[in-house]
Amino acid sequence: MKIIKGTVCILATYFLTNTVLADDLMRCRKVSVQEIQGLFNRWAKALQTNSPEKVDENYMSTAVLLPTVSRPRSTSAQRINYFVHFLAEYPRVLAKIDSSTVILGCNSLSKT
Repeated sequence: MKIIKGTVCILATYFLTNTVLADDLMRCRKVSVQEIQGLFNRWAKALQTNSPEKVDENYMSTAVLLPTVSRPRSTSAQRINYFVHFLAEYPRVLAKIDSSTVILGCNSLSKT
């Protein structure tokens, strides 16, 4: 099993899939650091399925994936294509956070 290390910047459209309802867009939705950690854990579990489609289910349709060493991916098909290749290269990748900083805003967040 390989452990991939790097820095990840997460924007609200990246991980808040199905957690922000249309009504929430009109007012600030409070989220907790624990909720954000839970979303990362859900994404990490999806990686373990080795299914690009399962990983992509964690992204809103409008999300833009910003890979570290390749071009941005702005559609589901592009994200799935990215994860097909990523998971082929790292089939048993273990995603983990060694340290992080979470900055919560009004209907947005930044996590590094």
